[in-house]
Amino acid sequence: DFHRMARWPVIPFHCDTSISQRWDTFRSILLQKHVTLVTFNAVVGLMPFHFHRSNDKEGMMDLILPSVWDLRLASWILIPHAKAEQLELKAKCEGFPHLQTKSSSYTVPPNASNPLKGLLKARNQLEFLFRLYPIVDKQMR
Repeated sequence: DFHRMARWPVIPFHCDTSISQRWDTFRSILLQKHVTLVTFNAVVGLMPFHFHRSNDKEGMMDLILPSVWDLRLASWILIPHAKAEQLELKAKCEGFPHLQTKSSSYTVPPNASNPLKGLLKARNQLEFLFRLYPIVDKQMR
């Protein structure tokens, strides 16, 4: 079932911890109250985590994750009558162009591969989210 990944370059690395140990470490980070996970659309972003918890841990679910701060949810709380497209990350980027231009310091080279283009776009979006977090969080308090 890994046909899609068959052409991916193989980067060999060795890890002395099991996948279960890594998931448990991620869970312990999510459950810490003094750490904040800033994300966009945590419902989708945390699907692999919840899938692991429900399938590999025999139904043990963490329904309350105190460290998650979700821009999409915060936007909806601040503007409850907004349309779905107004809550998307693209709309936030357009609404705060001064933050977007600061974070777009990594431009895509003309001969970049599709994976590199995707990684650079993700990095720019994460930097934007990092810059926007204190502004929106201040409004939430």
